[in-house]
Order: sequence, then C-alpha cells, then structure tokens
Amino acid sequence: MTFNLAHNQFSKSLILVGLVALLAASCNSVKRLGDDEYLLNKNIIHINQAKQKDALKPIIKQQPNRKILGTRFYLHIYNSFDSGDTTRFKSWMKKTLGEPPVILDSALTSRTSEQFLLYLHNRGFFNATVSDSVHHKGRKKVNVHYIVDTGQPYTIRNISYKVEHPVLNKIIDEHKNRTFLIPGMNYDVDSLQKERERLTQRFKNTGYYYFNREFIYFEADSSLKSSQIDLFFGIDTSTDSITPSSAPVQNFKPYHIRNIYYNSYFDPRNPLPNPNADTVAYGGINFVVWPDANKLNYNTLARNVMLSKGDLYQTKMAELTYNRLSSLNIYRFINIRFDAVPPDMEEDSIRYLDCQILLTPQMRQAYSIEAEGTHSGGNLGIAGNIAFRNKNLMGGAESLELKIKGGMEVQRAFSDSESSTDKVLFFNTLEIGPELKVTLKRLVVPFFRISGYNLEEPGLTTISTSYNFQQRPEYQRRIFNLATGYEFKTSPYISQTLYPVDFNYVQVNLSSSFEEKLLAIGDLGLINSYTSHTTLAGRYSWIYNNQDVKANRNFNYIKFNLESSGFLLRQGLRAASVSTDSVGSHNLFGVRFSQYVRPELEFRHYQVIDARRDLVMRAYTGAGFAYDNSNVLPFEKSFVGGGSNGIRAWKARTLGPGSYDNTTGIEQTGDFKFELNLEYRFDVFAILEGALFADAGNIWLLTKDDSRPGGRLEFDKLLAETAVGAGVGFRLNFTFFILRLDPAIKLFDPSQPDGSKWVLPNQKLKDINFNLGIGYPF
Repeated sequence: MTFNLAHNQFSKSLILVGLVALLAASCNSVKRLGDDEYLLNKNIIHINQAKQKDALKPIIKQQPNRKILGTRFYLHIYNSFDSGDTTRFKSWMKKTLGEPPVILDSALTSRTSEQFLLYLHNRGFFNATVSDSVHHKGRKKVNVHYIVDTGQPYTIRNISYKVEHPVLNKIIDEHKNRTFLIPGMNYDVDSLQKERERLTQRFKNTGYYYFNREFIYFEADSSLKSSQIDLFFGIDTSTDSITPSSAPVQNFKPYHIRNIYYNSYFDPRNPLPNPNADTVAYGGINFVVWPDANKLNYNTLARNVMLSKGDLYQTKMAELTYNRLSSLNIYRFINIRFDAVPPDMEEDSIRYLDCQILLTPQMRQAYSIEAEGTHSGGNLGIAGNIAFRNKNLMGGAESLELKIKGGMEVQRAFSDSESSTDKVLFFNTLEIGPELKVTLKRLVVPFFRISGYNLEEPGLTTISTSYNFQQRPEYQRRIFNLATGYEFKTSPYISQTLYPVDFNYVQVNLSSSFEEKLLAIGDLGLINSYTSHTTLAGRYSWIYNNQDVKANRNFNYIKFNLESSGFLLRQGLRAASVSTDSVGSHNLFGVRFSQYVRPELEFRHYQVIDARRDLVMRAYTGAGFAYDNSNVLPFEKSFVGGGSNGIRAWKARTLGPGSYDNTTGIEQTGDFKFELNLEYRFDVFAILEGALFADAGNIWLLTKDDSRPGGRLEFDKLLAETAVGAGVGFRLNFTFFILRLDPAIKLFDPSQPDGSKWVLPNQKLKDINFNLGIGYPF
C-alpha cells in the first residue's frame, strides 16, 4: 500500500512540475526582447474566398515559433541557454533543440502581401486587393492580420491554338479531350503550365526529340469588358537551334530509332570504348560484350528494353526502359543517351537517333551479418542473421538469397516447472533456421506465356523455402514452408501479389506441464491451436499507395488481403474417396490440414500538416473462418491483440478476446480483429522525432467458448469491448532506419468489471508499457 501511494504522489509531483514548466515557458518567451522588438504570436488571414485561405498560408514569409502542447517549447529552451557565459554545451543546445525568437519584420510582412497578390493574380483574381496590419497582444507580442479581398475571378471564354506546323496541329486536335483547360474555368497559370507540359510530352512521344516546352507560348486577351478571357496557344516558329541543323520549327521532323547499343559494363571513369569488346545482335539490340565478362542472358535483358529499332522516338518508352532496368537491381548507374545521326542531303530524308544504354554493374555477390536487440511484448532478446546474396545468378538478373536467421529471448513461462527448463546463457527461448529464396525478374507461369501486363515493372516470380526451429519453455515447434508467387504492378499506384502455393508443415511438441494446463482449461480451440497441422494455402494482396516521395503532400494507403487454405485439397480427397479420421477430417502426411478463409482490409491516411508535422490515421479489420476439415484457425494465422504495432498499451498477445479477463497467463488469439489508430508526428530536433498517439481495438472469437467468457463477438457490445490506450512516442530517425520507443498506458480496459473499465485514474508509472521497435508502427 505504501508503495502504491509513493508512486501516486510521485505522479502528482511530475504533473505539478510539468505545469510549472509550461507556465515558465510561456512567461519566458518575451523575456529577452529589446525595446523595439515584438514577438510574432500569430498570422491571421481574413479572406472572402475561404477556399483560397489554405493556399495562402504557406506563402507567409515569417512564421511564429513552433508550439508543443500550447507552449513555445523550443523558444523557451533557446532563452534558457542564452544567458550567462557562452559554453559549448549552451551553444549546442541552442542550435539543436532551441529556436531563436521570431521578431516581427515589417519588410517580410510587406513581401507576404505582395506574394499574396501575385498568387491571386496567377489564379485569375486580377482585381484582388491585399492589406496588412499589426495588432499588439499583451506587452511584447503581436498578431499580423492580412485582409484579402479577391474580387471577381476571371474565367476562360474561348481557347484556340495557332500552330502553323501541320503535323503538330494534327497531334493537338487528336488529343484535345485530354486538355487541362476547359471553357468556363477560372484563369489559372498552373493550368496553363500543365497544358504546355502536356503538349510538349505529346510531341516528344510522337518522335519530336528536340522539342522544348519553351517553344510553346500563350496569350491572354482580357479586353472583353467582362470578367472573361480568351486564350491563344501557339508555337514560336522563329526559334533557332531546335534541331542540330538549326532548322526552324516548320521544317523539323520526327526522329526514328536507328540502332540500340546495350553496354552492361560501362565505366564512367573510362568512357572510351574497349578495343577488345565485341557486339552481339539479339532481338534488334546490339549487346556490347566485354572479354572475360560474366555471361549475359540476352532474352531477359532485351525484354526490359522498351525501345525498338525503327520505331518513332517516345520519351515515355525511354523512361519505362530506365525504370525497368533500375528494377532489375543489378546496375549501379544507368544512363540512356540518344545521339542524332547526321541527316542525308535530301530534305525529305528520315531523321534517326542512335540509342546508347550505358550501364555500370553492381557487385554480383555479397555477404552480410546483421545483429539486433529485440523487445517483443516486454520480452528482451537478441537476434541476427547471416546472408549470402547473388544478384545476377544466371546473367538475367535472377537473384538468390540464402539466409540463416536466429534469435534468443527471455520469455515468461506459464508455470514454475517450465521456468527451470534448459537455457542458453540466461535466455529460455531459442529460434533458428535457414531460408532460401530465388527471385526471377519476370512472371513465369508453367505452360502459359505471360504478355500484356503493365509495363511499369517486369514483375517478379519468387520461389522460397525455409525451416524454422523454435524452443520455448512450454513447447517445441518445427515449421517447414514452401511457397511460390508473383508480384507485379498494374499502375504506378497499384501493386498486386499472388501466391498460388504456400505450404506449411507445423510440428508441435508440448511440455507435459503445459499440456496438462491446456487440458485443465478445457478450451478446445486453444488446444487445437497448439497441435501439429499442415496448411496448403493460396493468398492474394491488392495494395494502393499514392505516396509521392518527391512531393510533400497527403496520401492514402489501402491494402486488401485474402487467404484461403484447404478447399481444393479437401475436395480432391473427397473425390478420390480417401477415408477420414475419427472426427471426420482428412489428413496430409499423417497430420490434419487446416481449412479456412481469411480476409483482411487496412486503410491509412497520411495528412501532411507542414514539413515538420504529420497526422496519420489507420483502420484495420480482419477475420478468419475455419470450416469443414478444421474447426479452428492455425495458431500462426490467428489474430492477436496488443504489441508495438497495434494497441500499444497492452503487451503482445495479452489483449482480449473481447471482455475476457485472462488469468491463465497463456497467449491469447482470436478469429476477428478491429483496430483504429491515430498518431500525431512532429520533429523535435536533428534526428529526434516525437509522437502523440491513441489506439483502440481488440480481438474476438466468432464462436462461443465457455472457457473464455466474454470472448465471443457480439456487435451490440463491440464499443463496450473496445480497448483504448494512448502514449507519447520518441523516434530516432537515422534515415536508413528508425529506432522507436513508444511508451503507452491503458485508458479503457474492457476486461475490467462494469463501472471500472475507465482505468486511467488508477494507472501508475509501473503500468506504462514500453514498446521498442524498428520503423514506424504504420
């Protein structure tokens, strides 16, 4: 009792210290300002067009100091270390964590008003007016108000193209339906630039290699005595140096591909051709072969060159070639160059380009040793792997990876007798096993020829096998896996995975005490989860991700996964009149095989607030339906609650199912899972990032289990059985990997009695669950 009271008093003291610190930070923000200096507190935009307000905010030239929990924490740190004698530590704190006060600069305020006006003019608000004023807030703080009257926007009345070149004019007419400009829309400079870029790409994809966007001009006629504009697009036929012969626009012609040279051993430090090199023609491509070089699989490499001899030059095909060669992951540098062939003397002769594909290979073979510390659901351990990789096994970008993975962990045993089992050092859990994976950079289906799939990437065919041995205090488990599948993209944002064969053989040997405990509990579903079994499954995944790494904008992630096991095998054995065991189930290799359907759906939305802050929302649901040959999901296919990537206030496999209060200490699984996560991420300083997060969700059973009361899913009780937790995260972003610490605490615990489920007032420091992970949780 004294221990709990001491912790309670300590918690209250921490809260008091925090409040005092926040108050001090607020008072200290203007402490060191000069007589004529004022701290910028806030920028306020007053505008009659609410839609334009969000677009104007990033244009403001002077932003106030950042806030955390309503206080200017970084400014407070800066001021705290900006007094007394200067030391290296003070300078470091000011530079890395502190932020100097943002003092009002009237020149930047005026520039902001000018930029507002320029932005509005570019959006068709030619009669807009912008003014600014400064309002004092308190003794040394000011708010800057921007008063914006956009006026009536100008709209486009007519659009016409003045192009004298007959072929270009025809190209424009054929693709007018894809224009970014529509009569009636607001005049917008960005739309004009998009239209200019669209036309340029259209011409360059029709052979006009030397065409430049600067050749296209537009004129706007606003002298209509109304809020309308007539637009005129044209091509400047007086521009010189459009082609190597400096011919004017009306005379230049489309270019065709003459020869393609594929040099897989180009050295940028010594670009001169190797006099001993030979050339091998294959599939319309001239492969430059170097003496003593590794043998090339010409068929695979030619398949990834999307340019063809005699075709019109197309920028998009050159880009596709670059992307596909890059996806082979065997070249360190890729350079695709086009050289104009001098034209014949006759004016009507065809113009040609020679294509040089210059490639610098990566190291073909590599070895790696990796080690890491683990923290899984509160269990500490070490893990590592030794890997050998060959990135170009047979000269066609086939990769082979052989990996031996292992790990040891300290896990809590379910009984005292089990805690005395054999240990390695002080670890009581061992996991080790080899894994072999071969990847072909194309889609290979026996007896079928794959063609017509998306050209973004060549697709992957993988064949993998692995063996894993697990030693735990309660059981030994051996898992053998054999899988083959395909990965491909059908659009820049959509990728799909199909694994028609995913075979698992799982052999489980229980300790006598653990077996007795399972029998005493009497949960058939739990007992079946710890029995030997096989699965012959197929799975399909569809992923949509419109993230653009080059643009700091909002994006979404959607994943649908469907897995099915045992149906075809069960039907085949039935058709063959194979006998069943005593409970009516078929066996494979003397072990009952699992039969189930398991759909999953996940949605994430990443809201970019600014360059330093993001808001991430996630929703996930999944269900597993065991039927016919088995009445329970395999242990490894069941759903679990808690953990560093789920409801972080609970340790992994300790949450649920439903309102069931687990007093057995045995890991809990379920047939249905639902989760909601909300995470606010922000930069703190240098490599340190912070996060505030809240998690909600649980797992449930789909059938009644008398040994786990409250575990069955009942939709009218869904909300009352949804666990809620929250926490503060700390992440070290080293660019190549992220180390994450997410301490979390329970807010709502569905396993507690009615009236006591809101547990936050009773939570203490010892109840914080610390989650250590690599990478973001989602």
